[in-house]
Amino acid sequence: MKKILFFGELPPNSVNGIAMSNSINLKILKKNFEVLTVVENAVLQQHSKITLIKLYNNIYTIIKTVKLLVKFKFDYYYMVYSNSFFGAFKALIYLFIVKLFNPRCTNIVHVHRGDLIPFINRSYKNYFIFNLVEKYTNKFILLSKCDLLELANKISPEKLYVLKNCIDKEPSYIKKNNKKKKFIYLSNYILEKGIIDLLEAFSQINENIELECYGDFTDIELKNKIKSFQSENININGPIFGDEKFTKLHQSDCLILPSYNEGMPLVLIEAMSTGTPFISSNVGFIEENVYKNYPLLYNRFSENALTSKIFEFLNFKSFEVKNISEKLLEYYNQEFLTIAHEKELNKIFINES
Repeated sequence: MKKILFFGELPPNSVNGIAMSNSINLKILKKNFEVLTVVENAVLQQHSKITLIKLYNNIYTIIKTVKLLVKFKFDYYYMVYSNSFFGAFKALIYLFIVKLFNPRCTNIVHVHRGDLIPFINRSYKNYFIFNLVEKYTNKFILLSKCDLLELANKISPEKLYVLKNCIDKEPSYIKKNNKKKKFIYLSNYILEKGIIDLLEAFSQINENIELECYGDFTDIELKNKIKSFQSENININGPIFGDEKFTKLHQSDCLILPSYNEGMPLVLIEAMSTGTPFISSNVGFIEENVYKNYPLLYNRFSENALTSKIFEFLNFKSFEVKNISEKLLEYYNQEFLTIAHEKELNKIFINES
């Protein structure tokens, strides 16, 4: 049986969309491959900073990677790419080490973000480091055909594959019957997720509505600011997982994701699987991964756009909301069932040779 060495975030060490996506992909790959893992221990509270503990974690994972490369001959090295200069530089180090110890190994890099092209074009050093990463990479897995077309102008199209995200969940729908319109935010409390924008918008809306927020905090200062919005209609909570998360989605009238940047966030796919409408900033590949003319996306650069979308949803008739829910469930069945995802993933690995 062929061997895969995987490096990236995985539950329960990390509980985010990328980690969950990695877990689903490895579960599929284990049906046909022997998979060994080197788990990246992300420090959520210091996610945007370079710290000693991050340096220690990277040294530890490099040593573990080298030990496995010495002990085994791997057919594939599979890792997740980070869209930051230091993340890209880290990827380059790992890819170089793999080629040094196992030159015949096929390096596969998975890009989960929606801003790869802007990242490459942002500066010469980003462009330079990505070119080096590309030289040591045999295949790139992308979230979008748009990214593939743009990246094909820079590197060989034969290296590029598109794989949509998915969740391991059967679709289900429960009719809502809330006295108040219930909105939900399901993401870690990171500034770039637009959490402050959301809380400020809700604190200014004088309607019979409720917002429940769930996630992990990233730093004390931001936590204190978020907690200051706690009120009768705004509830700030810790993270929830598994069945509890889907129960909350079922109970909510609408999910809101006001993020500044995304690829294709799993939380929106989770909402689709329950027929729960979502209001989201139109960033990354979100528009590409929902049905055509979906009415609840907004331009995050437009003033008061989020507030306007909330009011637009509140003014929908019940049959209009039902129509959105039915279309989301239909689209989920067409695009995001695990069986389709498994077929595309196997094309990249099993049909490689």
